[in-house]
Amino acid sequence: FSGLFGQSREPSRGQGAEGASFSYAQLQQLHARLNSFKRSALEDSAKADAVVETVYQVTEALIWGEERDSRFFDFFCEKNILADFVGVLGLQSAPKKVKVQLLQTLSMLVSNFRCRTSVYYLLSNNHINKLLETRLDFDDEDILSYYVSFTKSLAMRLDTETVKFFFVQHPVPTFPLYTEAVKFFAHKDNMVQTAVRTISLQVYRIEDPGVRSFVLRHASESYFSELVMHLRDLWLRLDIAAARDAAASKLTSLERESEGQQDLLIYLSNVFDLQVQGLNDVLADRLLNCALLPVLLVGVMSASSDFAVKEDRSRVLAPGVALFLLRQVFDTFDAPCLLGPLAAALLGRTVPAAMMYVLPSPVASQHSGSGDDVPNTWRESFLACLASEDDRLALLAAAVLHGCAPHCVPRPGVAGGERVLAAGASAAEGAYEAIDVEAQSESEAFGSAASQEEEELGSDRSASEEGPSGGGDGSREEQPGGHECCEDRGQPGADRFQVARAAESAASRSSSESESDLGAACRASLLALSRYSSWPCEYLGLFLRLVEEACTVGALSADYRESVAFALAAAAQEVQALLATGDGLLDVFFAAWASPPGAAATSIGQAMSRAELLLPMHFWWRSEAAAADPARQVVGRFLLLRRALRRAAEEAPAEAEAFPVVVDAGAESYEEERSFDAGRCGRTVCGVASWKSKCTRHLLHDDFWFVLAQPDLSVPGRSVPRTVCPLWQVQPLVDRADPRTMHVFFSRHAHTGFAGVAEQPVGTDGQQSLILSFEDVGRCQAAYEHFAARRLDLRAGLMRELAG
Repeated sequence: FSGLFGQSREPSRGQGAEGASFSYAQLQQLHARLNSFKRSALEDSAKADAVVETVYQVTEALIWGEERDSRFFDFFCEKNILADFVGVLGLQSAPKKVKVQLLQTLSMLVSNFRCRTSVYYLLSNNHINKLLETRLDFDDEDILSYYVSFTKSLAMRLDTETVKFFFVQHPVPTFPLYTEAVKFFAHKDNMVQTAVRTISLQVYRIEDPGVRSFVLRHASESYFSELVMHLRDLWLRLDIAAARDAAASKLTSLERESEGQQDLLIYLSNVFDLQVQGLNDVLADRLLNCALLPVLLVGVMSASSDFAVKEDRSRVLAPGVALFLLRQVFDTFDAPCLLGPLAAALLGRTVPAAMMYVLPSPVASQHSGSGDDVPNTWRESFLACLASEDDRLALLAAAVLHGCAPHCVPRPGVAGGERVLAAGASAAEGAYEAIDVEAQSESEAFGSAASQEEEELGSDRSASEEGPSGGGDGSREEQPGGHECCEDRGQPGADRFQVARAAESAASRSSSESESDLGAACRASLLALSRYSSWPCEYLGLFLRLVEEACTVGALSADYRESVAFALAAAAQEVQALLATGDGLLDVFFAAWASPPGAAATSIGQAMSRAELLLPMHFWWRSEAAAADPARQVVGRFLLLRRALRRAAEEAPAEAEAFPVVVDAGAESYEEERSFDAGRCGRTVCGVASWKSKCTRHLLHDDFWFVLAQPDLSVPGRSVPRTVCPLWQVQPLVDRADPRTMHVFFSRHAHTGFAGVAEQPVGTDGQQSLILSFEDVGRCQAAYEHFAARRLDLRAGLMRELAG
């Protein structure tokens, strides 16, 4: 672990046996050399280098001898070398290079000592706790990196026995390994953040009642609130980056900001996955009251033109960003105590009045009322986004609805219609009573985490007043809800258990009412299908997948089929209009059938996690390709809707569906490398130029197939086909410069639905071609007239069948 941040000189465990070895006398000499150094030696650069080298050699000797000679470790204990190391680390005059080496040495000892007695000695006598509480120069990146690496190596040794060395209960409970490490949770270095998260997760796994009580109190009083406030800031920075990149018409910082907040969400999800009930309840409460409701759901509300908090717009997320983040929350977490209340807040017709106090004061005052429940303004705003004329908002809202759906269905075996959205709610209130901790103000606790960079981002955000999020002065105190959601909820009407009671209220509804809430949202989303003709195929394909699954969960499959059927009828009329443009539609249709646009192989979660979704549509859909080939988009939308309707009607899967246009290939058939009677039809001898060489072939005058065959020398009168292709997908052209030469072009999807083979070079445009040379102009012209005429007849018949 000492090498986690680079510059490691850690010896391997086998080095002593194969390379350097040490004697007991050498260890004594090294210790004597250490004792010879005075404090003044630390101020001399040359002598400081000697100290570093000596410490390193002592480290090597101890690691070598720990498993080979017990006298080495006895000497280490007898001379109290560990205390000396810790003492030097606490000296203000000790140079950086010495402190770095000592931190690296301690990490190496902790990581490499195998004997449990050796490990226990290292952790005893409170030397490690004293070191952990030492005020080092953490502004120095090297010092901090090795310090965090050292703490991580200690955390990896944690179990129910070793935790007793770190967790001191008397006279006052302290746990410096945990409390000192989590102070760096928001450090700018991603490696430091990762180490801190690993340490905290290791601590949360310890099943010790005293430790659990301590970390639960610490998390509820400060750490979880600070984490959530840091998450809020990351979201605001993401919003600012989206506005910047949209204005600059390119991706710059958006992906980096998106990955940063996603990493924090994954860490919080890992905390939930530990299944520590008390921690889960506190974390769910902090996330709901301090981030999800007052930030993301208020961001959804900002899509309304009558949104009241005009002076705080600079601290309100753009609705598209809020919906994007809500979808990531549903994708990342698997905690009913969090996702259930969130789904209820999005879809429930009413919510407890106490929940409205997490809103900004002007908004909360508009929706306060007498009684327990008030109309759910969040739901009204969310339904408006589902039916929005902004296609990007409609897609993002449909993705959120898709994420909500699994949390709005009855749980099997639960009486009284209780729902998943209420899971863990009553346990949250019990956790608060057990902890008996009042939620405290987070303004001072989070003040140190607000960096100068974020202030600059806030001012830049204010400058982009015309952007998605509006303007403002960017001050933290003007955030929607500010930190009031994490402070003591003592204002009139507020309830410290507001989220728990909200979930309980949702659980008390009947099954049919909750399903109708989901159904109403699905119907609002289906309204957007009326605009399908303006959507790229990739958009339509993703939208259909989202809404189809949500409608299935919401028992609204009939409405979904009706909406898709209506859109399909309109799409069929668009395709019908294209039939008048010529038989070129055949090639477009076959190409779209073979490789349907919008039929993405990625999962919905992967598709909805792309940061490009926060930018206007022309950034993230292939609009250029759509503009270059509008007919393919029309046909593609028709096929997507057709296959969606077949799935909804539970017919055969789309991939097993036979090609809808049947081609009469005649009575004869040709198979590659299988000889046939050469006298079945007329033929012309020609030369074929291929990438290997020029060869002689027989060109058959078949009415349905383009066939180039080679005489079978073993069986007179028979030929072996070498190139076979449906005639209607072949385009012959006579070379004007040389009338004896005919160019033959094959469609790039020439074999859709057929068993023919065309083993020829492919050009840069993906179209296959051949060059045929005839003995005279007459034979070339006769072959051309036959194939051109039959091609037109076949394509005319296929167009009639396609129209049907």
